[in-house]
Amino acid sequence: MGKGKEISEPNRKTVIKLRNEGNSLFEIGRILNLKKPTVQTIIKNFKESGNYESKPRAGRPRILDERTDRAITRLIKENPKQSAVEINRKIKDSLGVEVSDQTIRRSIKNNGYNSRVARRKPLLSAVNKQKRLEYAQKYENIHVTDATFWERVIFTDECKFMIFGGDGRARVWRKPNTALEPQNVNSTVKHGGGSVMVWGMYGRKWCWQIKDNRRHYG
Repeated sequence: MGKGKEISEPNRKTVIKLRNEGNSLFEIGRILNLKKPTVQTIIKNFKESGNYESKPRAGRPRILDERTDRAITRLIKENPKQSAVEINRKIKDSLGVEVSDQTIRRSIKNNGYNSRVARRKPLLSAVNKQKRLEYAQKYENIHVTDATFWERVIFTDECKFMIFGGDGRARVWRKPNTALEPQNVNSTVKHGGGSVMVWGMYGRKWCWQIKDNRRHYG
């Protein structure tokens, strides 16, 4: 199992200061967001050496420093659709750091991002988003004043089915529960060519129908 991140010297000094003030290991860990074994190790090392330096760490040293890690995260936030290869090239050009693409991927994942297929969502303008929000707010509680309102509403939608090939998939680096944030979706627009558009409708008291450009099903 790999070791955790190096605890900074200011934090190690704070651990000793809090301990000298009579705080328990649990209280120190809670204040500094450190695990109890980590607090114990810092105190033990201080008692043995008399200084705040950590002991040499076993294993392979980190390839990327914190500055490079921050630069990688900044590039992800600017454009999460970049590949690790593209990010690696930019890091090399801007910082002169030469590492493998796998090292870049490891850094990205260590900072909480994972590679996922971008969700396909219609491209909406700011005006469209505002109108949709106003519509939802207007009818949010309509059933309170008009119990039969939704019985008189028909919902429609359309979908494009590709005849040959596919629309392609774009991958994106994102954190959990951020799939629908604007920068993490693959915006789509309506267009034809090599596909069949299908339209449907449904309501509480309506049978749904399907219609394409060739025939209609009742």
